Amino acid sequence: MAKPLTSVDSLVYRSNILGADQRTTLSTRRLSGDIKKHTDKSFNQYLHKIRIRNAIQLLLYSDICITDIAFQVGYSDSNYFSSMFKDIMGITPSNYRNKEKLSE
Repeated sequence: MAKPLTSVDSLVYRSNILGADQRTTLSTRRLSGDIKKHTDKSFNQYLHKIRIRNAIQLLLYSDICITDIAFQVGYSDSNYFSSMFKDIMGITPSNYRNKEKLSE
């Protein structure tokens, strides 16, 4: 498994590739290439991974509604968030939350 770029996490967390490259001295191409080299993921794949990882923490340790979690982790559309969550985790955010609460 590729080593995560934790120093990049906060940079890309609520960003996109064009915004992230403006906050660094790296070009868009260089930033994307570095992320791909270290994570084996594209910038967007890595961004979604970070957002979903943070959403999981909110699902497990808060009672915040799914829509608000989507907005808090950087998605502007809760349906898109739910779709990305399911693509990455194989389960919807609400089912994930319910499943984890049942296993406690």
